[in-house]
Amino acid sequence: MSNRISGYQLETNVSYKKLSQVPDFAAKYRRKNRKRWSESSRVAGFCMLIKRDLLDKIGGLDVAFGIGNCEDDDYCLRARLAGYKVAIAGDVFIHHFGSKSFGKDGLEKYKEFIRANEVIFKEKWGISPLEYWREGKNPTKTSELSLPFAVREPIHVEVL
Repeated sequence: MSNRISGYQLETNVSYKKLSQVPDFAAKYRRKNRKRWSESSRVAGFCMLIKRDLLDKIGGLDVAFGIGNCEDDDYCLRARLAGYKVAIAGDVFIHHFGSKSFGKDGLEKYKEFIRANEVIFKEKWGISPLEYWREGKNPTKTSELSLPFAVREPIHVEVL
């Protein structure tokens, strides 16, 4: 859950005023919402916990999406097609500054990436990301662009 995010992970009832208050807010949030997890068609990818066996099976994020936007929708869809569940950890709160990856160009660059990546997603799956996660539509395409990304690009993950 976060203060700035798309979809069902958005928490609008945020009471802290300063960043120094976030740890206390997050701790209280966790206690109040203990074990409030829910299955979802997708999660926003600003913070994801992914099982190693899923990485081994379908690979990582598709690099076609570049710096961000829709890569998380694509990953969640590939995970679900591979038989995994996607869940929102409703008892975890993370402060999100929002769009910092896009630098000084901020909002305009963010919008450009969204438009471009929505096209990539639709070409890959036959539906838009919004049709997938907001309307619950299933992909109309599962071509060689879909699951085989895992085979195209082996990954190496450092375990801390």
